[in-house]
Amino acid sequence: MTNEKKTRNRPLRVYGGNHNGAYRMIMACHSMKEFMAATGISRDYFCETGNKEEIAIAMDQPGTIFKKLYSYRDGFPESHMYWHKHKSRLAKQENESDDLTPGL
Repeated sequence: MTNEKKTRNRPLRVYGGNHNGAYRMIMACHSMKEFMAATGISRDYFCETGNKEEIAIAMDQPGTIFKKLYSYRDGFPESHMYWHKHKSRLAKQENESDDLTPGL
């Protein structure tokens, strides 16, 4: 059984994490491993979210990474910005490998 078949049977979950202390990133996916590979966020800085707004946004487009800029007030993060789509690290790596082909 391949990894793809294993993940298809798992329910979608929404994970959210802190990226470099500046962004909140969320994604609906089947596993933590899938979230870490796509976002580059360490396991220490994310968890499954219970925020209803985040769940609604992420479940609307599973597999898409959304990010929001934090603004800090009195040392605590506040999110005043809108959610934006963010390109997956895996997609970026594929595009970089395509760019390495020599031009004629």
